[in-house]
Amino acid sequence: MKTPCVCVVLLACLLGLAAVEPVQAQQGGKRSGLPRTDPSYKALVHRARTEGFVPVIVELNPGGSAARTMAKAADGASTPAPAGVSAAASAGVRPAIARVQARVLAGLPRSAATPMRPATAYRHLPFLALDADLETLEWLMGSPEVLRIQEDRPVPPLISSTVELVGAEEAWARGYSGQGQTIAIIDSGVDPTHHTLAGKIVAEACFSTSSYVSTTLCPDGTDEQIGPGAGVHCDPAIPGCGHGTQVASVAAGHDETYAGVARDASILSIQVFSRFDSESYCGAGKAPCVLSWTSDQLAALDHVYGLAADPDGPLSIAAVNLSLGGWKYTDQDLCDAHNAPMKAYVDSLRSVNVAVVAAAGNNGYADGLVSPACISSIVSVGASTTYDEVSSFSNSAPFLDLLAPGQAVEAAKAGGGYGAASGTSLAAPHVAGAWAVLRSRAPSATVDEIEAALRITGRPIVDARNGLEKPRLQVDQALVAGALPVELTAFEGRVEGQTIRLTWSTASETNNAGFEVEQALVTRAGPGAWRQIGYVAGAGTTDTPQTYTYPVATVEPGVYRYRLKQVDYDGTFAYSPEVEVQIQPAGAHYLSPAHPNPFHARAAFTLTLTRPQQVTVAVYDALGRRVTVLQDGYLEAGVPHSFTLDGTGWGSGLYLYEAVGETFRESRTVLHVR
Repeated sequence: MKTPCVCVVLLACLLGLAAVEPVQAQQGGKRSGLPRTDPSYKALVHRARTEGFVPVIVELNPGGSAARTMAKAADGASTPAPAGVSAAASAGVRPAIARVQARVLAGLPRSAATPMRPATAYRHLPFLALDADLETLEWLMGSPEVLRIQEDRPVPPLISSTVELVGAEEAWARGYSGQGQTIAIIDSGVDPTHHTLAGKIVAEACFSTSSYVSTTLCPDGTDEQIGPGAGVHCDPAIPGCGHGTQVASVAAGHDETYAGVARDASILSIQVFSRFDSESYCGAGKAPCVLSWTSDQLAALDHVYGLAADPDGPLSIAAVNLSLGGWKYTDQDLCDAHNAPMKAYVDSLRSVNVAVVAAAGNNGYADGLVSPACISSIVSVGASTTYDEVSSFSNSAPFLDLLAPGQAVEAAKAGGGYGAASGTSLAAPHVAGAWAVLRSRAPSATVDEIEAALRITGRPIVDARNGLEKPRLQVDQALVAGALPVELTAFEGRVEGQTIRLTWSTASETNNAGFEVEQALVTRAGPGAWRQIGYVAGAGTTDTPQTYTYPVATVEPGVYRYRLKQVDYDGTFAYSPEVEVQIQPAGAHYLSPAHPNPFHARAAFTLTLTRPQQVTVAVYDALGRRVTVLQDGYLEAGVPHSFTLDGTGWGSGLYLYEAVGETFRESRTVLHVR
């Protein structure tokens, strides 16, 4: 459990003491713990001694290189954090994470005099959250399985048509409005009954803490709730509880009178705030209030990562919005080091193409951002006015990424209606919504590619306070003139007599010089070498869908594979998925390739027989499990029999359809994408 604190959190903040790290002894290879003179150690020990215990987040070493890589990255080493995070989050390392968490929890000292909340063990990365008394803190500092300890601190929410200003209406006119994409709103919950948000919420969760100083705000009274109703907004009578509804409406609201930036995107609502009734936390005359424990934010990010990393999951999550903030940082490396657990989750989400967008803060700083926006891998957003000036309250720093409208923004109010509000917390969802819009145009674009597109095409605005020039969001320009890749929507090959006709389509193109057509002959020994057999010029830069065709004259029967090498004007290139086509000798049965391939909803293929017979046609997944039977009975010869693959309910991945007759057995593969 957590106890009240009047000044120690503020003292730790002022001293920059967000994290403490055990060090290795110089002799004997054993851990000696933190030096007694280390101010971070002294601050945590002082709080544990005077208040009974201190809430902490503990980073563990699961025994592999992943944790060491994360620790190096957090300490400012040259090793990039995402590589280590991806390894730690993989299924192969997850059992090791669970084992080290169990060992540490089992070894913790147990003091009957110390009330303690149940410890939180995160599923995907090696962290624990718990309340540590002095004995527990000393034990953790001396454990060889502990890499770092960080204080768990609560932070508050960061409280004319801006959608038109950033070019969202032009993006909608081009056909891109966030359709098929989901935005995770980690905030104070969302009002599902508000007209502009009705039907938009596709998944919900709540992570909120009950302790001596806070009370859970999860609807069922627990500290963790997942499922329908879990992400509903907290009591609007408490200041801050309507915040999440405002943020969600700016990102993805939509009704006949109002629209957010990604008007057709869905919302994943996660409530992470707890109720505080102490003026020590809320401020004089401001209790009750809502604040969010860092540990609950980590639990929310862990939940989002689990959904995003699931290849068979139902959600395509484009971005996470964090419109909350805490402590000022003027040095980004120090911010990364002090917020290592948060950075680890941000990096993990980037590795599965999910951006984390955070508000820069409303303190008027001209030389720093608040956490978590200061983290290097987060997309930080400051606020601008409708006159394209930096808002006076908006924090700024050389490492600020983007600006977006955040002053006098029209947003939904919990309980109904709309109202104007200001803050970087309303600037951030403009960018999260833009992310969904661009992902609806380029679903496979990486976080780096979309971020580059927004930076390159944003309207430059100079902050008069510090002379820094930053790009203001311009989503319509990012669609056509940014760094987004060529988006291939279809690629297939069809047999026309003894000719193969290749056809492909693009949704949009950027700097596309053209396509080199490559072919490989497949033999019993496997595919042969790739060789270029043709070239088709591209359309340069356009957001208008294009269709291309290339005929391949074949002489010999056989099985052929084809791929496209898309080449930019600067010589960079990327390969398309491969398609396989078979030219049958005269008189043979023929099982055609599926069309289209890859496919989203449905695909079709044909089977032609040389003589009538009993035939079974079935579909199998990549593990060899039968998915469905399309045919089990007599088929006539001489005519093509058509079959349809219905991907409803299928996960993304490779599938095999097989035809087995009295005289033959043949199979082909097809790729299903959700």
